[in-house]
Amino acid sequence: MKTLFFLSVTIGSLLSSAATVACESVLTNTSVQALTIKQAEGKLNRALMSIGGSRGDLANVDDIDCYLQSQTELLPSLKEVSGALTKLGRALDQAGSIEESRMAINIINAKVARDAGSGFVMLPKSDQETIQINLYAEVIGTHCNDEASLMCNQATTLAKNLWWVAGEYRAFADSKNASDKIASLAFNQRLDNQWRSYKDDTIKLWPQEVLLNSLVYRTSDKGLSAPPSYKLLGLRPSLGLSYLSDQRHRIQPTLNLDILGVYWWRYGGDNGVTAQPGRGISASLVWDGDDTAYGMTYHHNPKWSATIAHGDENDVVFSISFQLAHWLVAR
Repeated sequence: MKTLFFLSVTIGSLLSSAATVACESVLTNTSVQALTIKQAEGKLNRALMSIGGSRGDLANVDDIDCYLQSQTELLPSLKEVSGALTKLGRALDQAGSIEESRMAINIINAKVARDAGSGFVMLPKSDQETIQINLYAEVIGTHCNDEASLMCNQATTLAKNLWWVAGEYRAFADSKNASDKIASLAFNQRLDNQWRSYKDDTIKLWPQEVLLNSLVYRTSDKGLSAPPSYKLLGLRPSLGLSYLSDQRHRIQPTLNLDILGVYWWRYGGDNGVTAQPGRGISASLVWDGDDTAYGMTYHHNPKWSATIAHGDENDVVFSISFQLAHWLVAR
């Protein structure tokens, strides 16, 4: 009786293997070795931790569908999974436009996943639903035990192939998305360089000016945001050397303050990411310790500015100021 049972199991295994051969050969397991649950878990562990198995040249989706359909006795939920996977693979492989390709890639990224740590794969079940399969508990744990069996071998092969299929779909989507990823990385690098130039190559801001610019700046509604090509100036102190027409000692050090203004520039250089020399203007005051004069300041570059102001007694003030922020504010 035991011999007959063994023969029947062996014949059934061979028939199942023969049916699988009609599908993609990479999914076929020719081994008929009986396995225990510990041996099965060891084989699955090695498969999950291996680097290979995701080449990005997806096997024929019909072959994958054929294989999964042939394994529904081991895992009944595969009947729905195989159809959804086939639909996804065809949609991506036959995409006629960038938009269609991106749509299929987004669906794969949202519905196909795998995790080596927990040993699960997520696969699509329908257009709206996904299924998570615990390869250890639901596949190996269901068909393996302490006694060696061929059924455990088949379950192990199925678990390894489900892991491989999930990885292939993600790799296939990544390969189709290669040009977009390169363009995205280049775009991100360009924005990063622009933001660095915004910070380092233009006029330095005091803390209150950082707050003012943060309140005014509006981010893009789509994706990452580029830096502005201006900075608002407010309550900005600088150290000046001024000519005071009504003073006995006409050349004196003064404290200059930009009340409100703006500094602007354009981006140029390689790839248009470097802030070019800018200019600015602001309403300002000049204080010599006794009197205050109000006027306009012209910011020639981030380091120095020129001011012309008018005092209370018709005195005229000419001032050259040095931007303290350029040396004091952290780069």
